[in-house]
Amino acid sequence: MARIIKKLPDGTPVPRALQSNPFFYFAENENLMPAWDEIRPEHVRPAIDFALDLARKNIDSIRTRAQADIDNNTNTATYENTVGKLLAADELLAHFLMSMFHTLPESASARKAYDKLGRDIILEYVALYEDIFLDPALYKAVCNVGVRPSALDREEKRLQEMYKNAFRPDIIYGSAAIQAEYRSTNKKIFKLEMQLANRMRKAAEETLIVIDDPTRLSGISPILVNAAKENAERNGLRGRWAFSMDRGLFAAVMKSADDRKLRKEYWDAFYSRGSIPPYDNRDMILELVKLRQRQAEIQGEASHAHATMKYQMAGVPENAEILLEDLRLATMPVARKELRKITKFMRDTTSYTKLNPWDVDYYKSKLKKEEFGFDDEDLRPYFEFNKVMDGVMKHFERVYPGIKIERTDQYATYHPDQLAYNVLDKRTGKILGVQFMDPFSRPHKPAGVAWSARVRGRGVFMEEMHGAINSVVTKLTKGSAGKPTLMTFRDVEVIMHEFGHGTHEILSKCKSQALSGFGVARDWVEFPSQIQENWCYQPQFINSIARHHETGKPLPKEWVDKLSRSRGYMNGLPTLEIIKKGTLDLAWAQANPAKITSVEDFERAALKKYNVMDMGKALYSPWFDHIFAGGYSAGFYSYQWAQFFEADAYALYYHKKNVYHPDVNRRLKSVIEQGASAHPVKLFRDFRGRAMANPMYIKIREGLDASRGVEDADPEEILESLFGISASPNSVMKPWAIFHQHKHIC
Repeated sequence: MARIIKKLPDGTPVPRALQSNPFFYFAENENLMPAWDEIRPEHVRPAIDFALDLARKNIDSIRTRAQADIDNNTNTATYENTVGKLLAADELLAHFLMSMFHTLPESASARKAYDKLGRDIILEYVALYEDIFLDPALYKAVCNVGVRPSALDREEKRLQEMYKNAFRPDIIYGSAAIQAEYRSTNKKIFKLEMQLANRMRKAAEETLIVIDDPTRLSGISPILVNAAKENAERNGLRGRWAFSMDRGLFAAVMKSADDRKLRKEYWDAFYSRGSIPPYDNRDMILELVKLRQRQAEIQGEASHAHATMKYQMAGVPENAEILLEDLRLATMPVARKELRKITKFMRDTTSYTKLNPWDVDYYKSKLKKEEFGFDDEDLRPYFEFNKVMDGVMKHFERVYPGIKIERTDQYATYHPDQLAYNVLDKRTGKILGVQFMDPFSRPHKPAGVAWSARVRGRGVFMEEMHGAINSVVTKLTKGSAGKPTLMTFRDVEVIMHEFGHGTHEILSKCKSQALSGFGVARDWVEFPSQIQENWCYQPQFINSIARHHETGKPLPKEWVDKLSRSRGYMNGLPTLEIIKKGTLDLAWAQANPAKITSVEDFERAALKKYNVMDMGKALYSPWFDHIFAGGYSAGFYSYQWAQFFEADAYALYYHKKNVYHPDVNRRLKSVIEQGASAHPVKLFRDFRGRAMANPMYIKIREGLDASRGVEDADPEEILESLFGISASPNSVMKPWAIFHQHKHIC
């Protein structure tokens, strides 16, 4: 029998026609949780229409008061009646949208329905925000709130500043034609981004490498072979094996497949997806770049990158380019050295003479096994999913003192595999937030290896404080019927990274959702996630998660020791790959569309200085969802930017000679709890007791015994242990006083 919801927690009445709509069931659910098990595509439109109408009415009420101030030449604007009201105006709409967008159904028809709904609704959402941030009365009211800064606390000052920065005064006071063009351009951009996200997902799913001969599968993990068999059956290819363009799967096959021809076929397909029908994205990318540039010009900015980065830590693209170029100069010699070593190994062990791109990871993996005594598949039996997750939760309980994390079945889920964890205050037992996890690969999940997403931030919701709801999605290969799910070590790193994001959201102590967790600057948001990856290489953590799934025996001490020292092993090539993508992103974000002849020519020119081997016809742009469909445009550099901070931060544990030092744990938790209520530079200084050190000298990863402190280590040794290079003027970063002079915005 359907539930009847007559009013929302804040007293808002629910129309009779919507009282049995599952979107509204959250009102009676514990922790105001979405009724994911009952929400269906047909429930979306009526609920969203109601929430949109409510948001518009709320905004109109704020606008009416603000306009009265203008008409009467008065100033009655306060934080509560302006910024506070704007924050609450669309809270129901945001809750419904996040409940919908983070529903990942297994059904192809449901996925298609949600995709269409999303494309339509996002445009209405964008229009609503344009109505706010292009409104002169609202802009003046928000500015007037800042006239009496002494009346505002720290969070209120930050929010007033952030809202003020979000307005577009040049457009507000511009001509009607400019306003119309800005709105039209925005609409086209969002529509294209949604289309590209859908096409990139489909290209990854539907582009298949189909194998008929089982002998060609030699070397590939039986777990992946079985998954490929199941994928073939789903696609009507019974008796064969089908490998999709999933990034994690591709990486695993490139490392392990003995069949060189298979590796080449997979390589060619992976790097050409998005460039061939029916999902050729190249023309759409060129159109998107053109629209983004025009949007920047309307805002009075030199480029899309300048407009996007204005309130990030970097401030301007030139600062991010300095970072990437210094890293490139440091990494290129290392990558070349690694290629020479891999080539020699291949020539010594085979009759091949030329190392191709599809050979690199395969022979690198073989070489690593020869030097370390194990490879990814040798480790897999020791990383059983449930045991790993228990260890991960205990790790977060240690590194963030005062919390307890418990698995729970008390909440509704959109899929039987989805898990939920309560994050509790250890002393009071109060639920601080809920972390969901959708762990396993299945058809119709969006493109990407893994992600963490806010369903609801920690803060005021429906007039009361509520904990955060976060969702982590990964694509682990699920064990077949009756068998455990066994993970690679890289899977462990991914989970630690994503739960770093999740705890950043959940442990916030900010009053407003806009300041918690993901509300921070984009080039700081990876700090809480990337720092967690460091513990993956600590023997204490490894021993807490690694048990053979059949015998229960721990990972041999010799392997633990080698694994803890393996982080920097041949790290030049993958590091160069990330830097390369950051450079490509900034190139597109500053491109002059009139001078672009083709995606291929533009990309190859942008990446020419990165050439360390012949990549053939490989292209990144047509499937680079992070920057064309994933919200990281002019922001991919953030991974490297944040890494310098987290490396320096983690070095404090080395200095204290304890990777779970209680005082450092408390400091780190304080950084996480403050969200965007303070500038990242201040947060870092409070944590470290100083500004960030020269980044090239604090990138501690391996080679230093945990008993030694970074302050006692020689910079040359640190660089040598990480990169295999010595310190030189070319590898030292420029002074980064820029961190102290730029504002940022959520």
